[in-house]
Amino acid sequence: MKRFANSIFGPCKPHWRTTSTKRSTHIIGIAIAIPCVAARPDSPWLAFGLASLSGLTEPLGAIMALTVLQVNADSMGNWLCFVASIMMSVSLWELFPEAWRNATIAPDGGVKDEKGKMAFWIGTALGCVIMLGSDAVLDQSVDDSSA
Repeated sequence: MKRFANSIFGPCKPHWRTTSTKRSTHIIGIAIAIPCVAARPDSPWLAFGLASLSGLTEPLGAIMALTVLQVNADSMGNWLCFVASIMMSVSLWELFPEAWRNATIAPDGGVKDEKGKMAFWIGTALGCVIMLGSDAVLDQSVDDSSA
Protein backbone atom coordinates (compact mmCIF):
# COMPACT_ATOMS: atom_id res chain seq x y z
CA MET A 1 0.00 0.00 0.00
CA LYS A 2 2.91 2.29 0.67
CA ARG A 3 4.04 1.89 -2.95
CA PHE A 4 0.51 2.80 -4.09
CA ALA A 5 0.47 5.90 -1.89
CA ASN A 6 3.92 6.87 -3.14
CA SER A 7 2.75 6.45 -6.72
CA ILE A 8 -0.02 8.95 -6.03
CA PHE A 9 1.83 11.43 -3.86
CA GLY A 10 5.43 10.82 -4.89
CA PRO A 11 8.23 10.72 -2.36
CA CYS A 12 8.24 14.47 -1.67
CA LYS A 13 5.27 16.29 -3.13
CA PRO A 14 1.68 15.24 -3.84
CA HIS A 15 0.66 14.16 -7.35
CA TRP A 16 -3.10 13.92 -7.76
CA ARG A 17 -4.24 11.11 -10.05
CA THR A 18 -7.99 10.98 -10.70
CA THR A 19 -8.27 9.04 -13.94
CA SER A 20 -9.48 5.79 -12.37
CA THR A 21 -11.95 7.68 -10.17
CA LYS A 22 -13.47 9.37 -13.20
CA ARG A 23 -13.73 6.05 -15.02
CA SER A 24 -15.44 4.33 -12.11
CA THR A 25 -17.94 7.19 -11.80
CA HIS A 26 -18.88 6.81 -15.48
CA ILE A 27 -19.31 3.06 -15.07
CA ILE A 28 -21.53 3.52 -12.03
CA GLY A 29 -23.61 6.13 -13.87
CA ILE A 30 -24.08 3.78 -16.80
CA ALA A 31 -24.95 0.92 -14.44
CA ILE A 32 -27.69 3.09 -12.95
CA ALA A 33 -28.98 4.63 -16.19
CA ILE A 34 -29.37 1.45 -18.28
CA PRO A 35 -31.79 -0.35 -15.92
CA CYS A 36 -33.75 2.90 -15.49
CA VAL A 37 -34.14 3.27 -19.25
CA ALA A 38 -35.07 -0.41 -19.55
CA ALA A 39 -37.71 -0.11 -16.83
CA ARG A 40 -39.11 3.25 -17.96
CA PRO A 41 -38.27 3.80 -21.64
CA ASP A 42 -40.77 6.66 -21.80
CA SER A 43 -38.74 8.84 -19.38
CA PRO A 44 -35.04 8.97 -20.31
CA TRP A 45 -34.62 12.17 -18.28
CA LEU A 46 -35.32 10.18 -15.11
CA ALA A 47 -32.42 7.88 -15.96
CA PHE A 48 -30.23 10.89 -16.72
CA GLY A 49 -31.17 12.55 -13.44
CA LEU A 50 -30.57 9.47 -11.32
CA ALA A 51 -27.23 8.77 -13.01
CA SER A 52 -26.18 12.40 -12.52
CA LEU A 53 -27.27 12.32 -8.89
CA SER A 54 -25.22 9.18 -8.29
CA GLY A 55 -22.21 10.92 -9.85
CA LEU A 56 -22.49 13.80 -7.37
CA THR A 57 -21.97 11.55 -4.36
CA GLU A 58 -18.26 11.15 -5.04
CA PRO A 59 -17.25 14.84 -5.05
CA LEU A 60 -19.58 15.55 -2.12
CA GLY A 61 -17.96 12.73 -0.17
CA ALA A 62 -14.51 14.08 -1.02
CA ILE A 63 -15.47 17.58 0.16
CA MET A 64 -16.89 16.18 3.40
CA ALA A 65 -13.77 14.08 3.96
CA LEU A 66 -11.46 17.04 3.38
CA THR A 67 -13.38 19.30 5.74
CA VAL A 68 -14.34 16.87 8.49
CA LEU A 69 -11.40 14.48 8.57
CA GLN A 70 -8.62 17.05 8.12
CA VAL A 71 -6.93 14.85 5.51
CA ASN A 72 -3.35 15.76 4.69
CA ALA A 73 -0.47 14.07 2.85
CA ASP A 74 0.79 12.40 6.04
CA SER A 75 -2.49 10.68 6.89
CA MET A 76 -3.56 9.90 3.31
CA GLY A 77 -1.87 6.47 3.35
CA ASN A 78 -3.91 5.48 6.40
CA TRP A 79 -7.15 6.63 4.77
CA LEU A 80 -6.32 4.81 1.54
CA CYS A 81 -5.71 1.61 3.52
CA PHE A 82 -9.03 2.07 5.33
CA VAL A 83 -10.94 2.55 2.06
CA ALA A 84 -9.10 -0.37 0.44
CA SER A 85 -10.15 -2.63 3.32
CA ILE A 86 -13.78 -1.60 2.83
CA MET A 87 -13.56 -2.37 -0.89
CA MET A 88 -11.96 -5.75 -0.16
CA SER A 89 -14.68 -6.58 2.36
CA VAL A 90 -17.44 -5.71 -0.11
CA SER A 91 -15.72 -7.77 -2.80
CA LEU A 92 -15.20 -10.83 -0.64
CA TRP A 93 -18.52 -10.80 1.24
CA GLU A 94 -20.89 -9.52 -1.45
CA LEU A 95 -19.55 -9.58 -5.01
CA PHE A 96 -17.73 -12.93 -5.07
CA PRO A 97 -20.59 -14.96 -3.52
CA GLU A 98 -23.09 -13.33 -5.92
CA ALA A 99 -20.85 -14.04 -8.91
CA TRP A 100 -20.41 -17.65 -7.76
CA ARG A 101 -24.19 -18.08 -7.40
CA ASN A 102 -24.72 -16.67 -10.89
CA ALA A 103 -22.01 -18.94 -12.27
CA THR A 104 -23.28 -22.15 -10.66
CA ILE A 105 -27.07 -21.85 -10.24
CA ALA A 106 -29.34 -21.70 -13.29
CA PRO A 107 -32.29 -19.24 -13.32
CA ASP A 108 -34.71 -22.14 -12.92
CA GLY A 109 -32.93 -23.26 -9.73
CA GLY A 110 -31.01 -26.12 -11.31
CA VAL A 111 -27.27 -26.56 -11.40
CA LYS A 112 -25.31 -25.12 -14.32
CA ASP A 113 -22.64 -27.10 -16.08
CA GLU A 114 -18.91 -26.63 -15.58
CA LYS A 115 -18.75 -23.72 -18.05
CA GLY A 116 -20.12 -21.32 -15.42
CA LYS A 117 -17.49 -22.29 -12.86
CA MET A 118 -14.76 -22.01 -15.46
CA ALA A 119 -16.02 -18.56 -16.52
CA PHE A 120 -15.98 -17.45 -12.87
CA TRP A 121 -12.36 -18.51 -12.35
CA ILE A 122 -11.19 -17.14 -15.72
CA GLY A 123 -12.91 -13.82 -14.99
CA THR A 124 -11.36 -13.67 -11.51
CA ALA A 125 -7.87 -14.44 -12.85
CA LEU A 126 -8.28 -11.99 -15.73
CA GLY A 127 -9.38 -9.27 -13.31
CA CYS A 128 -6.30 -9.88 -11.17
CA VAL A 129 -4.00 -9.74 -14.20
CA ILE A 130 -5.60 -6.49 -15.41
CA MET A 131 -5.23 -4.90 -11.97
CA LEU A 132 -1.57 -5.98 -11.68
CA GLY A 133 -0.87 -4.75 -15.21
CA SER A 134 -2.50 -1.38 -14.62
CA ASP A 135 -0.57 -1.03 -11.35
CA ALA A 136 2.70 -1.71 -13.17
CA VAL A 137 1.85 0.74 -15.98
CA LEU A 138 0.77 3.48 -13.57
CA ASP A 139 3.82 2.87 -11.39
CA GLN A 140 6.06 3.16 -14.45
CA SER A 141 4.35 6.38 -15.62
CA VAL A 142 4.75 7.95 -12.17
CA ASP A 143 8.45 6.99 -12.10
CA ASP A 144 8.93 8.53 -15.57
CA SER A 145 7.16 11.76 -14.66
CA SER A 146 9.07 12.25 -11.40
CA ALA A 147 12.48 11.72 -13.01
